[in-house]
Amino acid sequence: MPGLPQPKKEGIRWNSSSGKRACGRRRRSGPWTRGALVGSVRGSLTEGVGLIGKLIVHPDYQNRGIGKRLMASMEAAWREAKRFELFTGDRSEKNMRLYEKLGYRVCRTRQVHEGLTLVYMEKPGTMAPIATEES
Repeated sequence: MPGLPQPKKEGIRWNSSSGKRACGRRRRSGPWTRGALVGSVRGSLTEGVGLIGKLIVHPDYQNRGIGKRLMASMEAAWREAKRFELFTGDRSEKNMRLYEKLGYRVCRTRQVHEGLTLVYMEKPGTMAPIATEES
């Protein structure tokens, strides 16, 4: 993807796949190096909402722009999405910083149990209506 930094390790290739499901469109994307998957992201598009989930990058390949590229690949796949949504644990500060850099904002939280609170974040899609002073 133009404008995003390339991973510093040589030999990384990108692969993505998509499939149909009754609930909407599903997609997976990930970079490979020497036959091993070094990152992955999954998600689905349902009723105009891109639900992003399971973003992971191998620790040896973190901080090289792979997570940003994975997120960008999901958003690019669903240009028709009105908005994108994801969630993470409230203690995942590094994850939340990444998502905030990518334009996501906290929209709600949900306490699962005493030791776990989920933080839901969202951002408008490219097809979202633009707010005007009149609206």
